[in-house]
Amino acid sequence: MAGEKPKGEFISMALGESRGCALRTNETIVCWGQDNFSLPEWMKETYFITIEAKRDVFCGVQKSTSSLYCWGNEIFNSNLPVFEEKLSGPCRGDCPDGI
Repeated sequence: MAGEKPKGEFISMALGESRGCALRTNETIVCWGQDNFSLPEWMKETYFITIEAKRDVFCGVQKSTSSLYCWGNEIFNSNLPVFEEKLSGPCRGDCPDGI
């Protein structure tokens, strides 16, 4: 992979085609790779609970809203979430929204 690889401790990594991103222990993401690939500037202070990669697209679930954000190519390079405020799983018992 091209570019300087990050140093430090990580919760997980997502590796794509000639690019990679890692979820740090402080729940922020760092990216590196071909053509000076990096995380979009507006996301650098965003906290995530998980990240995944497929080819040149990376996605992460934002910690505060459970919204899904994707980045890495021209289709996903906006500051709008793919899915907003999604439930993290099925509700069992007393559900606040009756779902």
